[in-house]
Amino acid sequence: MITRRIEGAAVNYRRLATAIGSGFPTFLIVAAAVIELVGGEIGAGILGVFAGFGAAIVAVAAVFGLWNRTGPRLRRLLYAYATFGYVFVGVWFLRYGHVANLDDVVDIPGQLIVALVAAIAVFLASWLRASQRGRA
Repeated sequence: MITRRIEGAAVNYRRLATAIGSGFPTFLIVAAAVIELVGGEIGAGILGVFAGFGAAIVAVAAVFGLWNRTGPRLRRLLYAYATFGYVFVGVWFLRYGHVANLDDVVDIPGQLIVALVAAIAVFLASWLRASQRGRA
């Protein structure tokens, strides 16, 4: 496990990356839900962004703070959830930047599918690795 001591506290980089990665999909899900519930007006968008940002902060803090209390099964789900967030946002940035005309090839549903496939792959790889070690 990769760790580093910062002022007497051990920081696990996988823990930090998983916590930050869990904030992306939480932000997107909550923001979209609030915008749809309130309505598609400008005020709904602003409210949705703030609600999504608040939920993302809570998700990051909860994953980071409660990491030592989670078991291997929940960590596998958290890895997959964070992977979904990183891949979704990464493909979105590539689409926004018009890298390799990805905007013409991949739409939002395609972006969701790519992120979901990556999340499933991470979950299965983590599960297979744990089952080979006898900790499934």
